[in-house]
Amino acid sequence: MSDNEYEKDLPANKFAIELNEKKNSDTFYESALFKDIMPSADNETKSIGVMLIKNFLIFRKREKEWNKRCNDLNHWLDLKKMEHRQSLPDKHIQEWKLVEELWVRTNKDRVPETVCNRNPSNEKLPNMVKRYELDHFCENRDFLKNKCQEIQTKKHENKYCKNLSKYVDQEYSKFLTKENCIPDKNNDPDNPFYISDECSLHDMSKTFPRYEFNDDNISEIHEGRTAITPCSQNKDLLQNHGSEEEPAPLTFESVETQSPSSPTNHVLYGSLPILGVFPFLFYLYKFTSFGSLLRARIMKAGMIKRDIDDLGSYTLSDDTSKIIDTNFDSEQYYLSYEPT
Repeated sequence: MSDNEYEKDLPANKFAIELNEKKNSDTFYESALFKDIMPSADNETKSIGVMLIKNFLIFRKREKEWNKRCNDLNHWLDLKKMEHRQSLPDKHIQEWKLVEELWVRTNKDRVPETVCNRNPSNEKLPNMVKRYELDHFCENRDFLKNKCQEIQTKKHENKYCKNLSKYVDQEYSKFLTKENCIPDKNNDPDNPFYISDECSLHDMSKTFPRYEFNDDNISEIHEGRTAITPCSQNKDLLQNHGSEEEPAPLTFESVETQSPSSPTNHVLYGSLPILGVFPFLFYLYKFTSFGSLLRARIMKAGMIKRDIDDLGSYTLSDDTSKIIDTNFDSEQYYLSYEPT
């Protein structure tokens, strides 16, 4: 059994599960009431209709928290209405009238002793769900607390007492992280953040108390919980911040640019063609036949220059046998070579 398995047996959760179970709902397709109202309805409308009849029959016995169960049934049908509008946008208005009529007739004919009037919510879906979840939490919290109080001894070892503390801490964290801020408290009957003074996000420590258990009693500690900031307070803080600290104006420093006719630019532009020639000359010298010929001439010129130097040294020598006879007139390439 998982640690949170107990949550399935909490009264609000248990009824929510029951509302969505389809078992035995198909039998109501053959009921006289259903056939009288929905003979030509769309299949999706019919499936909601039979589920509605099935759920209404839960109210044959007026049990504890009956008003909450009636609210749950209203909430369930409000959600189905939204789904129906999305699935059948062209038919929704006309077809939904059949569902509302089925509610009235079933309420009157099938469960006259336990009337549950239709009370549709005009709230937007997010707020509708928030109020529903808060109301369910408080009901489940009170259920666990009552079960814990029934235990006469060793409350700290009792499963209901342990689950009470764990469940409240768990839900406190969930509600706290869901809301960045909440509106100021108001008297709106559909206020998603206020059910009662003991069930309100305006007082987190009171709604989500911390518990200490002795052998025979429960202590509620109404402190130590983080409050959710009112949205109006956030707005005031932003306005005050804006009035006290005016944003510094943006300044741009002008950067002095050189004139196209400046001497520096003339030098730069004049050197670009020269710089571009060097890669071309390198390619000719390294990878073409012209480069090979040029390298050969350079080598030969070096040899001739060396011979001339040797000749000068040899003529200064007393040994005339070492004098080399060199003919320069036939060396045309030597005359054309200009050392760099």
